[in-house]
Amino acid sequence: MHKLRDALLIVGATMRLTRFITQDDLGAMWVKDPIDRWMHSKPARLEAVDHRYLAGLECPHCVGTWVGFAVLATTLATRRTRLAGPWRFVMAGLTLNTVSVVAGDAVKYWD
Repeated sequence: MHKLRDALLIVGATMRLTRFITQDDLGAMWVKDPIDRWMHSKPARLEAVDHRYLAGLECPHCVGTWVGFAVLATTLATRRTRLAGPWRFVMAGLTLNTVSVVAGDAVKYWD
């Protein structure tokens, strides 16, 4: 049962963090804007590479892959430590937000 619970929490947390980076204003402020500033402060010869990185931050599939790896790694790293409970709590909160937004969208609650 714990494996199923953890799998669902990992999926929900990954979904929420991916949306945070790719869609949310706070994600733009905390993730995209600093990367954008850093990319544009580099020499012009790197400009083509810059656009690929910035475009990648718009892609939920691209971002979700790396966010998923990070959530999995954090889950495994904290599994047998005193941080397991707090990390599970964070994942539960992220998952709750994901489920509530999806449910709200389904019933047009936000309209």
